[in-house]
Amino acid sequence: MAGEIGSEANPLRVAIFGAGPAGFYAVEELLKQEALKITVDLLDRLPTPYGLVRGGVAPDHQKIKAVIRQYEKIASRPGFRFFGNVTFGEDLSLAEVCPSEVCRRFDKDRYRGLCAGSPTEEQHQRDLFARTQGAGAGGFY
Repeated sequence: MAGEIGSEANPLRVAIFGAGPAGFYAVEELLKQEALKITVDLLDRLPTPYGLVRGGVAPDHQKIKAVIRQYEKIASRPGFRFFGNVTFGEDLSLAEVCPSEVCRRFDKDRYRGLCAGSPTEEQHQRDLFARTQGAGAGGFY
């Protein structure tokens, strides 16, 4: 037997789509959990992490970009992996990321409609509104 989910023998595997600030803070919260063994894959359609903090902040606002150092510390934690150039729905399907109905969560604007036709579409739509704005998408797998 593989053992209980979240144990050393069977870590809880989490995928988060969106490597901007919200994605990194979600990773940080997950990896801080001491009662569970968790591994996190952070995926982004851009080749590099940090979202607009990297590319959307003017050169004369370097103080704002200083938060990247915190994200680098998060990324150096055991159990973290980053994958760039991955487009959800094209490179990876919902079924590949979440083969079971354990948990699927979506950013309400970016991923609207990806669950269309799903037996739990109504629950997914409720989840969309429960998410904080810009938090990316995540799923347990």
